[in-house]
Amino acid sequence: RQWQGKVRALYIGVECASSAPSANPPTSDGGHRGVASYLAGCGRYDEVRVIPVYRHMFASKRGNQASYDDRLRMCNLTFSSLENVSVSDFERTAFLLACENISSETEREKLRVGTADLLDRLRESEPDVDFALALGSDTFRDLTANKWRRSLDVIDLVGGRIDVISRASEWTDDAEDQRELREKIRLANHEGRKRRGEANDPADGEGDGDENEEGPARLVQIQSLSSVSSSKVRITADIDELRKMVTGDVADYIASKGLYAFADEEQEEN
Repeated sequence: RQWQGKVRALYIGVECASSAPSANPPTSDGGHRGVASYLAGCGRYDEVRVIPVYRHMFASKRGNQASYDDRLRMCNLTFSSLENVSVSDFERTAFLLACENISSETEREKLRVGTADLLDRLRESEPDVDFALALGSDTFRDLTANKWRRSLDVIDLVGGRIDVISRASEWTDDAEDQRELREKIRLANHEGRKRRGEANDPADGEGDGDENEEGPARLVQIQSLSSVSSSKVRITADIDELRKMVTGDVADYIASKGLYAFADEEQEEN
């Protein structure tokens, strides 16, 4: 299917297989950077736009995050050298715009700007662009189970264009799990076409999961991805181990700023 205009993949949150994406912090070629590199080179998109989460949807999770400015800086360090990949602070912009008519600090604390709200703003500002989403497999499951606010709107605002990212380690660990995921993708394509009044293809979402697979939503299995995760990064205080999981610039930044396990006791108390 040929899409109209330019197509940009939105790598929102930058946290594969997580229901709480926040780029906290972004990982290197075995993780987030590897996904962005694949998306930029697969021939499906004109641009890959990395959008770190500004404020976690759940207040209880916010205390576990590095500051937004730190996370944005680490994203720039991680992705800036990749061709056709950009880092955007649009989620912060969308949040501040939503705050303009709210005078009460209490009400601002309650404000939630979700992915559908973000997509609404993006489509308003760039009406000639077709957007897509790149999500981890667990995140996609949550989306299709309607655990997100305005779940169906999120799917329809990108015309069903969702790349569901799967790590190599997930391919053989649980064959039944993979079959279940493929079926969810097929159903998402089928139901999405029905909502949009488009003709359905019974084979939507089926195939070998590579870049030639047809269907607005597809399973993308990337061989270079490892078991690296942001949570593993956050708990190590070993600089050598850290450099295996994030880029060298990000490792230096984490150590110099005293982030995560590199925070001293005084910083932790503050």
